[in-house]
Amino acid sequence: MLKLVENISLDILSWYGDKLKGIIYEPNYNVILVVLEDVDKISLFARGEIYNFFYNRLRKLDEFKKFVLENHKSPRLYGIILSPKELSYNIPKLIYIIHKGYILYDPKGLISNIRKANVKIVEDYDKKILDLGKVKKGEVIEI
Repeated sequence: MLKLVENISLDILSWYGDKLKGIIYEPNYNVILVVLEDVDKISLFARGEIYNFFYNRLRKLDEFKKFVLENHKSPRLYGIILSPKELSYNIPKLIYIIHKGYILYDPKGLISNIRKANVKIVEDYDKKILDLGKVKKGEVIEI
């Protein structure tokens, strides 16, 4: 699976160049989080089509065919495309991916800065809880 993640990440990097701001891979969910410049005005459907374009290119490679032969199924490799601005929205699932995933590409430290935020992930009885810090009574925080 890691070879497939490497291939699709390199393909996205070579395609977008400087517009690519970061890539994170989270192996528990098999999710690749791609941070691209200027996608905040593109619909979620169109972003899915962008990811499918790269996934379909991946399907033509020998590593993909080898994976299918060995596992008798296609790899479940999901992709999320976001803009740098959307990373700051503190969406819980994305916070988890950022903190538990592996940073594959982060040239300007954008993802590393978000990772430094005061967030703890507590695992309790097969459930994962995000502890976003101490909140005082009556205090309004953005999640």
